[in-house]
Amino acid sequence: MGQQPCTCCLKREQEYQELPRYHSMSRGTLQTLQGSRGYAAGSASRAPPAAAPEESGGLGLSTGSCILCHEVAANTMCLPCGHLLICFRCSLRYALPDGSGLVPDIRCPTCKKSVQSFQRVFFQTAATMTRLARPSSTRWADWRVAA
Repeated sequence: MGQQPCTCCLKREQEYQELPRYHSMSRGTLQTLQGSRGYAAGSASRAPPAAAPEESGGLGLSTGSCILCHEVAANTMCLPCGHLLICFRCSLRYALPDGSGLVPDIRCPTCKKSVQSFQRVFFQTAATMTRLARPSSTRWADWRVAA
C-alpha cells in the first residue's frame, strides 16, 4: 500500500480543484470592467480610480510563510516533488556561487526527496487582473501596472 499524501499536498490539491471557480470569477470581473463606462477604449483622458490593495494570498490560495525566514510567503517550489515551502530569497542560499546548480544533497523537508532545482511561482491576484483590465491609454506602450 502507498503512503498517505502529506497535508500540504492535500491542501494544494483542494485549492487546484477550486481554480476553475476562481478563473470564471476573474473572467466575469474582467468582462464587467471592460464593459463599464469610463474604461472603454475611447476614454483614455479619464484617470482610473486607485486599485484596491493586493490580497496577500492571491486568489485565495494559501502558501503559508517561508519555512526558513518566516518573513514572507512561500513562493518557490522544490522540484521534482513540487512542495511550495520557501521564498525565492531563501532558495538562493542553496545555489552554487558560480551559478552552475545547487549545493549537492539538498532534500525537501516535507517528503525528503532530492531537490534537483527550485522554481519560483507567480500568483496572478484579482487586484492585478483588475489593474490590467483598465489601461490608462489606448496605446499598448503606455499600459502600466501600478506597483
